[in-house]
Amino acid sequence: MKKKDIGFLKKLIGCNTDASEKKDYEKCCRIIEKELNRIGVKHERINGRDGEGRTVSNVIARIPAKKGNAKKFLIASHYDVVPPGEGWSTPPFKPILKKGRIYGRGASDDKGAILSIMMALEEIKNEENLDWEIIAVFSGDEEVSGEHGMGEVMGKGGMSADFALVADGTQKPIIGASGIIRGRIIVFGRQCHAGRPFAGENAIMKGIELVGELESFSKEHEKSISKLNAPEDSGKKKLWGRFSVTTFHSGEKENIIPGIAKIGFDLRTIPEQDIEEVKNEFIKFVESAAEKKKLKIQMEFFHARKGYSSNENNKYVKRMVQIIKKNFEKEGNEETAGSLGGNDGCFISAKGIPVVCCGVGRIGNNGHGIDESAVLEDIERLKRIIVEFIASK
Repeated sequence: MKKKDIGFLKKLIGCNTDASEKKDYEKCCRIIEKELNRIGVKHERINGRDGEGRTVSNVIARIPAKKGNAKKFLIASHYDVVPPGEGWSTPPFKPILKKGRIYGRGASDDKGAILSIMMALEEIKNEENLDWEIIAVFSGDEEVSGEHGMGEVMGKGGMSADFALVADGTQKPIIGASGIIRGRIIVFGRQCHAGRPFAGENAIMKGIELVGELESFSKEHEKSISKLNAPEDSGKKKLWGRFSVTTFHSGEKENIIPGIAKIGFDLRTIPEQDIEEVKNEFIKFVESAAEKKKLKIQMEFFHARKGYSSNENNKYVKRMVQIIKKNFEKEGNEETAGSLGGNDGCFISAKGIPVVCCGVGRIGNNGHGIDESAVLEDIERLKRIIVEFIASK
């Protein structure tokens, strides 16, 4: 890999684009735009605005086809990252190179893929026989919903294409993704002095009762089975429904009986399920459980995103899957699969565009974890996949 490419990636990782704070969104977009200017690719912005009024910038690069009646190939990636957390061996936003890997938050998810796309654009921009119009999207907010990132681009931006690659995730060819419903349940008790517990109602204990009831919902939801294969490391043959209690917050001080408990949850649907139907089923279950346990509750939903799946017999899907398998054959990519997570492909698929996902993630990269990293050769491989697809007939 060339020194200039590594330098570009280091600048990207050096931006604190934690999606919850959006601190360096603008800085990162300017770095992307500067690189596009260097390689001579035209670009524009389609910006969104989140619920707090903060700008979510999305950079769109275009390379026109050299032939008439060209098809459109959309390549999507995201520059935002999850919070770094604590316990890193080195500062998360000060990337370092070590034994063919680059370390830093976002190296694997998804800034390494941004470099792959940029290298591909530079390689094909002067191709005389280019019969695809290339559209590359570098969006924000994927880690918190994507609504104001890729959702904005595909919605208000009116983006269209004949095929799309979401350059995100692992090296396995992914042709669908889970739906996501996130929220919390607030359980009400009555606060009082801990020395007089009989005068109050302990919200923690009431919340624990409700969590016990939610276990039966989780087991029932797991019976939802998709036609898509599950990732190899999941221990399952097919993608399945999942429900998890992810946070439990309560209490002010050791000598106070808490009056409120907040239970966060994450519900994953299979692509075939209707997201609203599952949401309504969950609401009914929780309300019934609360009535059974005589609990006063309130439900809040933060995010709902439908899953999707692409037709694996589509000619572009088949072609891309073949090219991914050829380049990542040593990584165990003998089958297509659905993603256990969600991704921006849902906004693209909603427009009727066939989507395949493939990124630079692999076991050992620790994406979303401490000391996240990416293998430089994997970044090169993803670039080759993009170039080979464009060149194939």
